[in-house]
Formats: sequence, C-alpha cells, structure tokens
Amino acid sequence: MAKIKNISLKFPCLERYDDMKLQNDGRFCDSCEKLVYDFTDKTLEDLEQIKKENKGSVCGRFKKSQLNSSFYKYAAATVIAASSLAIDAEAQVNPQNKNDTLNSSEEILLGDIENFSDVDIEIEGEITECVDTTYVIVDKMPEYLDGGMKGLNQIISEEIKYPSDLKKGGRVFIEFVIGRDGNIYDPRVLKGLSTEADKEALRVISNKNIKFIPGEQRGQKVPVRMVLPIVFTKRD
Repeated sequence: MAKIKNISLKFPCLERYDDMKLQNDGRFCDSCEKLVYDFTDKTLEDLEQIKKENKGSVCGRFKKSQLNSSFYKYAAATVIAASSLAIDAEAQVNPQNKNDTLNSSEEILLGDIENFSDVDIEIEGEITECVDTTYVIVDKMPEYLDGGMKGLNQIISEEIKYPSDLKKGGRVFIEFVIGRDGNIYDPRVLKGLSTEADKEALRVISNKNIKFIPGEQRGQKVPVRMVLPIVFTKRD
C-alpha cells in the first residue's frame, strides 16, 4: 500500500478538528458544511477512492510528513499570521483559538486538497528565477508598514463592519499579492462566508492605507502571494 505524500492544500484551514462532530471516516465541519476526512492513517489508494467518490472535491486532515515541503512552509506562515487576526461584531479584536494539534510532535493541518503526487520529484540543473515570479515563501516575508501584524490587526478592526446578512460567525479567506512597491494587488475571496461578509472583507483589505514592507528574495524585492483570514465573531 502506497503512502500519502506531496499533498498541497488550497489553503490551511484553521478550524479545530477535535471540535467537529464525528461522522463516517472523519468529522463534519459546520463552518464549511462538509465532511473532513482523516487521512493521517490512510493510504494513497484510500485517498484516490475518496476523491473519486467526491468528484475531486475533498477536505482532509494530514500529517506534516504527508505534505509537500514547499506547501508546508507556506502553510506555517499562514497559520502564524492567521492566529493574530479575529474580528468580532463590534470590530474589536479577540484572541483566536489555535488548532491544538499544531504543537504536537507530528503537526497536523486541515484543508481542501489542491493536488498530490505519489512520487518524490527531483530536479537537477542551475536554478534561475523569472522576473515575473510571484512567490509564496521568501527569505524575508512582507510586513505591514505601520506596526507589523499588530498594526494590521488594528487597522482592520477599525475599518470592519459586521455584515447584516451574517447569521453566525466565521472566516473569509482573502488571497492577494503584495507587490514590490508594498501595495496590495489582485485581492480575491479564496473561501467565502456570505455575500456581504465577502464584500466587506474585500473592501477592508483593499484599503489604500494598508501598505507593506515588500518581501525579499536573495536581497531583491519580489511580489509575494499571501492568504489572510478575516474572522467575524458575532456577540450574543
């Protein structure tokens, strides 16, 4: 039986697996309204069968050793950033619960499967970099210009408005590129919550006052793609 490896996810999910309801081969996520399969002890054949049964759209739970190494570096950076941002109905910042298993000896990540390979890929030759490359992991990651993550948290909390159509809290994942000039480009909803919540998250992240210190690779400023979860928590 082949082992699962080289998994890449669309983005690392921050929901707590242990809080989900047990169902069949995994747990049911109320936020996404779908089953999250536990692949930590499954084989590649199991994964292929489950993807076939679900017509390719599968959310899963994986060990670090099952993930593509480049994706894992990107995911780790996203989780660190995400742990600092939680926006409630009154635009105040609350601490966000982290997935308890992230601190275990074999780290665990959840997310929608983007692609996978059953072989290790090795490339020989001189490495060249295209000037148009957009990176996800660089030597020096972008940093919000006015106070880092704490400052970004502050400006989002000041700007955000709780959507009228949102019945319960949740997260909107926004993907965007931070250019060589530190500005945000091409923001889009990677995973939505509701029509109004998605619009509000896009509106806030498109604020012209949000500027970053550009990312750097080998001493050169480069465009970096990032994913930022904006968390709406409604108070009773």
